[in-house]
Amino acid sequence: MTLLCLLGSCLLQETSRLRNFALALILLTCFAMAAHAQDSCQATCRSSDSPCTGLTGTKFTECVKQCVQGCPPEDPPPPPRLLDPGCGDRTITGKINCMIVEPVVTEHETAYPSVLFAPGDIVEVTADGCVQTGGHGNTWKRYVNPSGPNSVSLYHGLIRILTGTQNSALVRINSVIGKQLQVTGVGVPSSELMLHLGYEDDGYSDNGYYSHDDGTEDQCKIDPTHGLDGGPAHLTVTIYRAVPPDTTGSRFDFDVISNALDPNGLPYNPLWSWQQRPENQGKIPNTSQCHNFSTRGSTLGIPDEFMSPSFADCTDQADTSSVDEPIEINGTLCRYATTPYFGDTFSGHVNWFPITVEGSAGRVDHGDVFPFGDDDYTFSYNSQEQANPLSVNGRSGLHVEFDSDETVDNFTSLEWAAFHRAVDNNQDRASQLFRGHTILTGMFGLDGEHGMKAELHPLYALATLRDNFENDPKDEVWLMFVRNQGDEGYCSSQIWNAGFEDYTFRLRWLPGMTSVDVNWDKTEFVGTDGTSGPIISVVPPPSPAAGVYVRFHLGPAVATSSIFDPGASVPFVNGGLHLVWTGTPIAHPVGAVRANDGADVGVLNPREWSGSTAGTAVAQPPTAVETDQIEQAIRSAIDKLPAAQRSRVAKARILRGTRTARVHRLPPTRSITRMTSAPAVAGTSTRLHAIKGGPANRKMARDAAEIKALCSASHNAPAGLPASVCTAPVTVRH
Repeated sequence: MTLLCLLGSCLLQETSRLRNFALALILLTCFAMAAHAQDSCQATCRSSDSPCTGLTGTKFTECVKQCVQGCPPEDPPPPPRLLDPGCGDRTITGKINCMIVEPVVTEHETAYPSVLFAPGDIVEVTADGCVQTGGHGNTWKRYVNPSGPNSVSLYHGLIRILTGTQNSALVRINSVIGKQLQVTGVGVPSSELMLHLGYEDDGYSDNGYYSHDDGTEDQCKIDPTHGLDGGPAHLTVTIYRAVPPDTTGSRFDFDVISNALDPNGLPYNPLWSWQQRPENQGKIPNTSQCHNFSTRGSTLGIPDEFMSPSFADCTDQADTSSVDEPIEINGTLCRYATTPYFGDTFSGHVNWFPITVEGSAGRVDHGDVFPFGDDDYTFSYNSQEQANPLSVNGRSGLHVEFDSDETVDNFTSLEWAAFHRAVDNNQDRASQLFRGHTILTGMFGLDGEHGMKAELHPLYALATLRDNFENDPKDEVWLMFVRNQGDEGYCSSQIWNAGFEDYTFRLRWLPGMTSVDVNWDKTEFVGTDGTSGPIISVVPPPSPAAGVYVRFHLGPAVATSSIFDPGASVPFVNGGLHLVWTGTPIAHPVGAVRANDGADVGVLNPREWSGSTAGTAVAQPPTAVETDQIEQAIRSAIDKLPAAQRSRVAKARILRGTRTARVHRLPPTRSITRMTSAPAVAGTSTRLHAIKGGPANRKMARDAAEIKALCSASHNAPAGLPASVCTAPVTVRH
């Protein structure tokens, strides 16, 4: 029996096409043989040939007991079969589990005809384990989120499900984990609806599952106690056919999970997988549960001065390709802010993917750091339907941030110009224009420089209901902007793309109203060349998708070619939408908000009415605006300079030759489409993972110019900052 099982194990390492079938057959055979051996041994202990023969009474009983204890131990029950019958039969309905053990990694793409899909299937994917990538030393790497040299572009497992993965493309597995994929089958013969898996590498001949080691950076250690699955890769495809899917979940505490999508196909009001568990609902996790997503490496046994990102045991939805760390002068200052040798976080950002949330916006902050800071607008967000979704480390709500140099400084619509003036001159007036019920889409991530603060940064889209109404409480104004790329502030070096070319807001239907119209005379939007909108569609009650759908076209997000001309290729739209409602408002309404497909996603209190005044129902007080640690240190150093020198440093951030973005007023459509169901998700290039759009040259040039001026004014000894900041290398950018 032992010889046969060992032989089978060796055969598994040498074959690929029939591996799954062979594995199941060998496991069942070995189990049967082991069970037979155990049964035979126990029968012998009780037979006339037993070594206990001739004994009587308690002596015989004790002898048999000892004999049985000496028999081969009982094997655990056999593992569940790898492929349910429905995996290969499209006529079978229900929940179907299809497990692929040791997926092929010796070629770029492989079809798996043993796993078939049917139009209408909802699919979930989980995967784990490691792959031998070949070479010298420890060369195994994680299959889903590898780390180490070249792992940004290589060593990822891939998956393709025609009409299921975005644009039917072969995408990284970590971009679909935690999401429900819908197989439409549109335009594809049913015979082609099968699973395809692949692998990213620049050479495949030495890949496989042989000679296990702990892997590059010990990423493939086998340690079940700490959740480290360093053995051979495996993947499970769960198909829901003609049955509703289970609630999406994950074994990783910090996977971002949503059971609903916004009109753009983005996760809507998600939360941590840790928060899904019954014992943790409403609670806020601490990133110390996962070593603050950081580790301290060493060289020849000497600990590194600064922490490095490390989070493969925290989430399988992000990897080294979704990390944004500062470089050059910014890197020197940001690492300094995290405390050499004693800090517990790395000094950059780890990103998941763009998400959409809907709730309450807090007070906007900008004037207390500009011009001596990163020039970002910041505010807090709080959910109105869930208890602190995606919050961490005792902070209620999310931090929201966007670079004014990329946005507000270039917004020329009347509504945004008024808001810009109010923010810089009168914060109370600004809150009237801004703070209210809000829809936000942004890159979700954690900020290491600020103690792993949870944030939306950059913010791609915003629609906030103004708190002041001009004529009647049934007239409302939504302040909006949309873009599809941006930077992540001082402690970063990259531009991050949103992945969409068209974007749709879904504004809630005001309870009690029978119809809605647009005041086109007051509605105004301004955009860069190539943008258009808004296109307005209305779905009235009782449809579960009731709402006002506002769609804008942006075009592709392309990295800016010049730091002096942000309007050359960065699309954005800004303006104000004036709605006029007809009907009788309901006091203190509670409206169910539903996803694009009509599935319930929770309960919102969109707006409370009391007599003739309107306000926003806030579930909890907004989180106070948090200061930016390194930006405040820079400002403190500048404040210690004489007034004339402070002025020169401030002016240094304004790059000579800089031109504002080229914009034009978007012509109003003056039409509304009445519909009975939600409009289809726009055909965009949305990819549900973080997308780097190139270096943030403009931001880094501004930051470097400011520090260069500060060093000159302080004789290379800026107060409270390391002297090394004045000698840090700077790349000349144009």
